[in-house]
Amino acid sequence: MQTELIEAMGYTAEIHHVTTEDGYILELHRIPYGISGSDGGVRPVAYLQHCLLCSSSDWIMNDPDKALAYILADAGYDVWMGNYRGNTYSRNHTTLDPDEDLSFWSFSWDEMGIIDLPAMIDYVLEFTGQPDLYYVGFSMGTTTYYAMLSEKPEYNSKLRVGINLGPAAYMEHMKGPLTLIAPYSDDFDTLMTLLGKGEFLPSRDVTDEWVEKYCDDEMISAEICYNVLFLIAGPDSELLNE
Repeated sequence: MQTELIEAMGYTAEIHHVTTEDGYILELHRIPYGISGSDGGVRPVAYLQHCLLCSSSDWIMNDPDKALAYILADAGYDVWMGNYRGNTYSRNHTTLDPDEDLSFWSFSWDEMGIIDLPAMIDYVLEFTGQPDLYYVGFSMGTTTYYAMLSEKPEYNSKLRVGINLGPAAYMEHMKGPLTLIAPYSDDFDTLMTLLGKGEFLPSRDVTDEWVEKYCDDEMISAEICYNVLFLIAGPDSELLNE
């Protein structure tokens, strides 16, 4: 669990939930202050938003001197990490069952940017009593940021600063083998309709067991794991933290 990882590092962790206008229950994780701080005083809010196929865990999986969430908390920020609909922590709905109702998965980054992100920002600002926040998005976390501000420009007043890491707005310069099959996406969509749509990599027990068994740095198969990542995100071994 996310909060257990945070607390294991000596930080205070909180879990919050937001229900969107279309019924998705989103989970946010909070580090209210640094390891040497306290709950006294008002702190500026830093809001972190994950990328595609990821979650809030990505901001805290490294050592405290390298993970951005810990660095910001120790620097005096009230750190919040959002989770978009359908990921590990936001797999709930007021009426739909993600394991039974295919309509639960009928969404894209449009809904994430236009519905989820504003809902989470509004909750954070209301809870903290702050007028605005510092936004940090990575990859899809920037795509949804652009979507929100394009469709709801009034949210500019709720952002003190917007920081975009690996911004993704246009696909023209995208790298990686997946660019070769992108032109055939309509054909793949038809195939997936026949085979069944829904959650991507739904069997977490199987994938987690496989990663733990074969992706350790000491295993000869680790290179395969790295190349699966490169297949999705493009090759860049110099930036891979082994």
